[in-house]
Amino acid sequence: TPDKLRKARAHIAAGLTVREAAARLKIGKTALYKALENA
Repeated sequence: TPDKLRKARAHIAAGLTVREAAARLKIGKTALYKALENA
């Protein structure tokens, strides 16, 4: 969702890895990578 994508970007900007950000949002890292590259 756009809200989760925004939160993930905030986590990554704060220094987390994509894997850590995905774990905090309870989504798969593959899904997060795809959402980040498509946005």
